[in-house]
Amino acid sequence: MRLSALALVIFAPAAAGAAQLDTPPTLPQVRSVNEMCLLDAKRELSDFFRKKFHAEAFVDMQPKSSAARSDEVPSAFYFWVRASTEDAKQYRAGTARVVLRVDSKCDVTGFISKADILASRARLADFLPADLIPKILWFAETPQK
Repeated sequence: MRLSALALVIFAPAAAGAAQLDTPPTLPQVRSVNEMCLLDAKRELSDFFRKKFHAEAFVDMQPKSSAARSDEVPSAFYFWVRASTEDAKQYRAGTARVVLRVDSKCDVTGFISKADILASRARLADFLPADLIPKILWFAETPQK
């Protein structure tokens, strides 16, 4: 009886660890951005689109990648952004860069619309990390709801 209890203590953590390995990774660097930072970025993008649309804007942000500083702390995050008015008569999609400041706040430092992405593919390297460009092009070329 003692042996089976000991075996359970030894093998249970290993089994739990094995179960976690089956879960696909979901951008661990992006998960490290605190929720307040993301709310700041979403609020900033909502304000940006409210001015463009001259109406209330609803923003959806999907994390795509992050770029690390030399100390491996993510400093810039990239999102695919969709914004629309409530009646969906006005709609914009594109990619946004969000930079994490030293004080743990976030600033949106750039937005490239889907139309601009498709029109100037060669210039994307000025804004995006090279490994992210194919992902962003895929989003820009794929019809979205």
